Amino acid sequence: MDLAVLYPGLLCRDADPLLLVQVTEFACGGFVVGVSSNHVIADGAGTVQFLQAVGELARGISPPSCFPIRSWDDSLPVPTASTGATQKSAIKHEPPHLAHLNIVVPSSLISRIKAGAFGSFGELCTSLDAVMAVLWRCRTRAALSPSDGESPAPLKFVCNMRPYVGAPAGYYGNCIRAQVVPATAGAVANGCIGDLVRLIRRAKDKIPDLLSTGGDGGGHSGSGSRVADAAAFHQAQAPLWYEAFSVTDWRYSGLDAIDFGSGAPARVLWHAKRIMERGCVVCPPRRAGRDGGLDLSTVFVKPEHVDAFLGELARLAASAE
Repeated sequence: MDLAVLYPGLLCRDADPLLLVQVTEFACGGFVVGVSSNHVIADGAGTVQFLQAVGELARGISPPSCFPIRSWDDSLPVPTASTGATQKSAIKHEPPHLAHLNIVVPSSLISRIKAGAFGSFGELCTSLDAVMAVLWRCRTRAALSPSDGESPAPLKFVCNMRPYVGAPAGYYGNCIRAQVVPATAGAVANGCIGDLVRLIRRAKDKIPDLLSTGGDGGGHSGSGSRVADAAAFHQAQAPLWYEAFSVTDWRYSGLDAIDFGSGAPARVLWHAKRIMERGCVVCPPRRAGRDGGLDLSTVFVKPEHVDAFLGELARLAASAE
């Protein structure tokens, strides 16, 4: 039995509910809350805010501690026609089957990367930077052919733009963009981890520029106090399908603090059966049974590339021991 209700079509249709929630109870007394939603109405932070309010109501707290706010500033630009065309093209494209993997990047590997053991990058390196560099190289080596050396193999990571636009507390609409780290497959596969970290750090430094760039990604004209909805902060999908992948960090989303009356969840996982984009979610730490590394839910390699990817990850982890 599935633990979450899925939309009957490839994506949420006009007549489908914007939010689907299923609670599955087990004989042991535990339960799973599965949530599927239309991303148009809220981003991750907005969805977490809603679930936190549900948890408070379940515990008898009324009204919820955070009042929902939805605002729209008509002075903000919206996506161009080419943006919509690109996204519609991606929706019509039937993606190949991808393997769903739950993996752990060990803390020993993360610590050694942050200490510069795999190439000095001379800058601050976060755990997320280290993990993205590891996934980027291991996946590129496993999934792309050596003949693809000069082909694009970009990394994308989702950015929360709330701090940059002054989103008020309680705003639940989309306020995200994807930052792209461009590189060729050869450079990623053959470069050292430190070089990849450096590329990621430089891309992070340019996140504020996402609000002023024009073109397909839309832009932001004016003060940072304005809040845009989904359209203004969604970047057009790259024309690549398998060559690129994106990373979303859920560790500080608040999902691991939602309490429906029996305490915080033992585990938070992302699971997707219908994939429009190759992705990896860095999950909040589970309450037990891990070594301090980072838990990942990934859907970004084809089944025939799984063994090669896991092998690359294992070799890199062994080099850190």
